[in-house]
Amino acid sequence: MRPTLAAALLLLCASQARAQSEGGTISLGVGQQKVIQVSNVARVAIGEPDVADVKQVGGGNERLVTGVGEGRTSLLVWRNNDTRLSYVIVVRKQDPKEVVSEVRALLGDREGIQIRVVGDRVYLDGETITTDDYERVQQVTQLYPSVKSFVRPSGNAKKLAAESLNKAYQKNGLKGVQANVIGSTLFLEGWVDSAEDMKRLDLVTKAVGERAENMVSVGLKKMVLVEVDFVEVSYGQNKLVGIKPPLQLVSIGDGASASVNIVQPLPGLSEAGANKSGTFTLGASAASDFSIGARFDYGFVRVLSQPKLVCASGEKAEFVAGGEIPLLLVTQNTFAVEWKKFGIVLNITPTADRSGNIGTEIYAEVSDIDRSISIRANGFEVPGFRLRDVKTNVTVKDGETIILSGLFNYNEDKEVSKVPLLGHIPIIGELFKSRNFIDKKTELAIYVTPRVVSPGSDRVKELIQDARKLYKDAAETVNFSIFD
Repeated sequence: MRPTLAAALLLLCASQARAQSEGGTISLGVGQQKVIQVSNVARVAIGEPDVADVKQVGGGNERLVTGVGEGRTSLLVWRNNDTRLSYVIVVRKQDPKEVVSEVRALLGDREGIQIRVVGDRVYLDGETITTDDYERVQQVTQLYPSVKSFVRPSGNAKKLAAESLNKAYQKNGLKGVQANVIGSTLFLEGWVDSAEDMKRLDLVTKAVGERAENMVSVGLKKMVLVEVDFVEVSYGQNKLVGIKPPLQLVSIGDGASASVNIVQPLPGLSEAGANKSGTFTLGASAASDFSIGARFDYGFVRVLSQPKLVCASGEKAEFVAGGEIPLLLVTQNTFAVEWKKFGIVLNITPTADRSGNIGTEIYAEVSDIDRSISIRANGFEVPGFRLRDVKTNVTVKDGETIILSGLFNYNEDKEVSKVPLLGHIPIIGELFKSRNFIDKKTELAIYVTPRVVSPGSDRVKELIQDARKLYKDAAETVNFSIFD
């Protein structure tokens, strides 16, 4: 019996050895996953968690193995019947072809970027067109440490970055700061009001994600002279042709009258000296509106206003030439008076940089009272206004002129007067009718010329001399003169 017992023990050991080694080898790449089928699992153990990871999925008989890092480890699985499975897990580097496929999916169809494979490494090369493309390349290299980037931003990307910075500065109230590209370097030029604005400038620049050389000064503002010409040209035409019939017969003076006068002889006179006479008079008078016209009238008017404004760069200047009209604001319990301006209104904000560019924000308005569109409310007459305005933002060089034109207004009126029935007869009816044509055309043009000036510049001195001469001429006109 002893040989039989020994043989049985050998068979049991052999079966346990086969149960422990029948798992086999699992090969994975970094980031790859594989599912293995194992039933009646009691517990599992992984040798190196930094190399591979295992989780239960599905209904309980499936195990998901994930390659974490390059290396080799073992996986042990114990079943409920006290048997054990052993697996060898080998994790290699990710296939470069797979890395190229994933990187290409992340970059998309971006122009100027090439993906190259040298050995088992992946390289990015080329030149990005926009800043967004360059940022995407940086993000890809962070996600894939094995990918090396030789991508460089193009000069156009710097220009787009400067435009992005300028928009961010305008949005955050830093209107005196301008981003410019010189060569391959981004520079910040201009001014800010205080040290707090300088800190805000740094925060905005970092938020946009750009690196720039800061040459912005604190507390220094340039002075800008804005010369504006308002030119309004009006053309009027009145044509009267035909015979205008009377609208009605109207009496003038005392109108129609009648009188009777009888003279009797005086007593004591002879028949020869008797004086007998009788008179009867009747008078009537009337007037009517009757005219014959063949007249053409033309009119030309040119209205010109030339304000000159000096203000600090980035500040707002206002000009008003006209008047104000009171408007009543009535509620249930109270009423108030609001003054409405009309005439020529100009609001302008120039911003100068160190390159000689002047960004000019302009709002111009020309208005007048129009009684034809007035309304009555609560017993008060509220007049209407005829308004033409323009608003724009333009950047020009120092001394260049901005022209705002095309504000055109055209009115046509026609009046026909004719005698009923007679005026409707063809050809002959022209003797009993008249026509009046009224045309009015108005066009407004605005010329704006901003200039960067200093207190001692020739242009400022010339303006001061002109103002003094104007004052002197005006003073001489009101003084005593023997030629008055």
